Amino acid sequence: MDVSLVNEYVGWQAGRISSPLWEECVPVPEDFPLRVDTILEHNHAFERYVYMFRDEITDFEFESVMMMLLCAKDRCGGITYTCKCGEMSFVPFRCHSRVCPRCGKRHAEKWGRELMRRFLPVPHRHVIFTLPEVIWALIGENQEVLVNDMFEAAKTVMLRLFEDRYNHMPVKPGIICIIHYTGRDMKYNPHIHMLVTEGGLTKKGVWKKHSYWPYQTMCAYWKYEVLKRFRYHMRHSLEAKALIDQQQKQRFNNQTNGYVVKNYRDVLDVKGLGSYLARYVRHPPIGESRILAFNGEEIKIKYEWDNQLHTTSIT
Repeated sequence: MDVSLVNEYVGWQAGRISSPLWEECVPVPEDFPLRVDTILEHNHAFERYVYMFRDEITDFEFESVMMMLLCAKDRCGGITYTCKCGEMSFVPFRCHSRVCPRCGKRHAEKWGRELMRRFLPVPHRHVIFTLPEVIWALIGENQEVLVNDMFEAAKTVMLRLFEDRYNHMPVKPGIICIIHYTGRDMKYNPHIHMLVTEGGLTKKGVWKKHSYWPYQTMCAYWKYEVLKRFRYHMRHSLEAKALIDQQQKQRFNNQTNGYVVKNYRDVLDVKGLGSYLARYVRHPPIGESRILAFNGEEIKIKYEWDNQLHTTSIT
């Protein structure tokens, strides 16, 4: 991935590192606005992060955040409107970045409406494929390859489910798959979100309904399919192979050992599915209404889990 802009920015910042402005850390004021941009700008937080973790940031990520920080600021330019009465109003340009809390939500809704036209007018089901925590770090080491394995494994699970039901004829469901890299607590937790039609089409275009999806069977299929692919692509790493072999040997008892496949029926109506999907793909990483406090080092956020409100702190 291209990092030329990041390196250029780091080189430009190198001359400022020893300046008093960089070293000075101002306490968080009592009336501090709890917004993503103000938190990243406080005490040059984003500049420090880029300088310290330059090897982990791509140009795309760098540009996305910089656009968000400049959104609706005078230095980005804008349009001046003049009334016949002589009154003038300056409207600054927006960044239109996905990560921007101001612009991201509007563009997510637009993307969702466009996607909605591709849905079939049939019942859909929301399926979530998760992995145990010991596997998360493994994915981070070879993310591009192993995330693709997750997609392929999740798709295969659904096709196997339909094969079990209609073994005498091929029935193909409609599937939309998404990778999500964080949980509701904003911690690293790669997992798959999928929208699947509760049924599929035969080769002759006949619709066959399928609404019975056994939980334990889906979990077992998911574990087998994803670990099989992981083991193949990580076969050159003895440490990774040992970890995967250990996971493969674990038996399902009353628990699924982290290889969970949750599925929820009656996911809104067809008109709402596009917006539902856009929430995971195109929406800003976190809604600013979830930010509760900022002390200069950590951000306290709220999230909902099992219909209960929880709080946690992230750096």
